[in-house]
Amino acid sequence: KDNVGNQREHVILLLAYAQSRLGILGEIEP
Repeated sequence: KDNVGNQREHVILLLAYAQSRLGILGEIEP
């Protein structure tokens, strides 16, 4: 249970980190 939740949370954090580094988040926002 917890392991799967941690993995998903970790992936989300990695995606958010990668997007912020690439500046994708800034492009998505109006």
